[in-house]
Amino acid sequence: MDVQKNLSGKGNVNGINTGTSLRVAVIFRELAPYMLACLRATAAKSGHELTVFCLPVNPEAPFNFGNQPGLRLVDRSHFSAKELEQQIRALQPQLVFVADWTSRAVLKVAWKLRKTYVFTTGFDNHYTGTFKQRMLTLAAAQVFPRIFRHVFIPGAPQREFAEKLGFKDHQITEGAYTADTALFNTYADEFDSGKAQQFPHRFLCVARYIPAKGLDILWQAFEEAKAEYPCDWELWCAGTGALWEQRAVHPDIRHLGFIQPEQMGPVIAETGVFVLPSVFEPWGVVVHEYAAAGFPLLLSEAVGAASAFLNPGINGLSFAPSDKEGLKAALLRMMKTPDHELYKMAQDSRRLAAANSPEIWAVRFLDMGKSFSNE
Repeated sequence: MDVQKNLSGKGNVNGINTGTSLRVAVIFRELAPYMLACLRATAAKSGHELTVFCLPVNPEAPFNFGNQPGLRLVDRSHFSAKELEQQIRALQPQLVFVADWTSRAVLKVAWKLRKTYVFTTGFDNHYTGTFKQRMLTLAAAQVFPRIFRHVFIPGAPQREFAEKLGFKDHQITEGAYTADTALFNTYADEFDSGKAQQFPHRFLCVARYIPAKGLDILWQAFEEAKAEYPCDWELWCAGTGALWEQRAVHPDIRHLGFIQPEQMGPVIAETGVFVLPSVFEPWGVVVHEYAAAGFPLLLSEAVGAASAFLNPGINGLSFAPSDKEGLKAALLRMMKTPDHELYKMAQDSRRLAAANSPEIWAVRFLDMGKSFSNE
């Protein structure tokens, strides 16, 4: 996969001279449409081409990326550390954003080139105090700030870990994950009037069918809720993965398979409340997507994005991870909520979702480049 665009802008964007191209390299594991939206916005705002080194698409999330104007996507799956180093040296970037510091090869290259190029990084892990994390912070706090000038994190749940890794407050920027808000706002606008008239009595879960997402707990809780309170509510689940063959069979549960984001319109039109029952979810951009699309939210307390997009009792509810009874109670409460109140919750979700977007992400990213250019 390789897309290239000739760049020739003039002027000044966020303190960075765009008359000459700022060469930027980005190193990722798995790309997703929302991150590509951020990178495209950065290219469009600055006039800078971004070279993105990434791995092939995950079969559990088979996104179709298509053409990506302003980006040059490079498959790095067969690169050795030396080959990746050669690629970066050939590019001679002024800024390298490393979103995969779990790779020894990537860290080896970053350490070797740290005095030649400016490196910044990002992650979505929470600090939980595990033995592994304590050992990592002891080692990394002396090393990471020597490699990376800045860290870009999703939000408040990641800040403690960033600090323990040795980064100072002025080196930490929040907002590293955002939905493709233009797409999901369009869905919200398109279906708003219909939902105002008749709010859909269908829960929607968009998640991989893997143990960390807690889908088995959701299916059990929904079945028990329907047995306790017979009503017209349904549960629709979109995704695929290792647990697909173990999916629940119930007349009011539909399994839709994996659907590309740009093809979700018909599903969004027919569903009303978004639910994510994850037992482990460092962030969860999907929460931002469906807040932007105008959905009340039911989120496990393990979902990091709840810190930004859920105001319990205002635009949704939370429940403890792996707590089937707590999830069932939340489902029942939504089932019994009047439609006009559900619609108001949907509007509150949209307001919270406006806090971030690919355009805002691009400004934050370019501001990192601006700070380096002023050193």
